[in-house]
Amino acid sequence: MDTALTHHVEERDLGLVIGCGGDLGVDDLNMFVRSTRAGDLLVSGARFCQEEWEDHG
Repeated sequence: MDTALTHHVEERDLGLVIGCGGDLGVDDLNMFVRSTRAGDLLVSGARFCQEEWEDHG
């Protein structure tokens, strides 16, 4: 998911931001890609947040 997001941002000349936990997001979109453990697997998901919100975990 990180690779797809990075490619999308580069194609459209958008700003890429990195959240406090190292999650990638699109500048001004307030959405970050985060991996979540589901048993023995990691699943990518979108985390939406308010403007100027910081996730510390």
